[in-house]
Amino acid sequence: MNPILPASMVILVFLVSNAINYAQELPIPKQIPPDSTLIETDKNSLLPIPVVFFTPESGLFFGASLLYNFYIDREKPINASQIQFAGGYTTKDQLLIFIPF
Repeated sequence: MNPILPASMVILVFLVSNAINYAQELPIPKQIPPDSTLIETDKNSLLPIPVVFFTPESGLFFGASLLYNFYIDREKPINASQIQFAGGYTTKDQLLIFIPF
């Protein structure tokens, strides 16, 4: 038996079963618009995030990342700008600092 045939049958069954699952449309519930006084979109924010990961080259890394969100145009706070900083220490005595652009 050709080994490609069983693999293609599995893919076909997967695609057909997913199409059947999404065939029925559910009614969309009415959404209540949020109160605009409760949403503060034009404020700057500073978000610290703990970071832990492992790579074979550097071992276990533990540190923190800071995300600073701010708005350039206060009249139209549509898109926030973001500055990121991250740093930490590894179990192989490395000090890593990330400043993505």
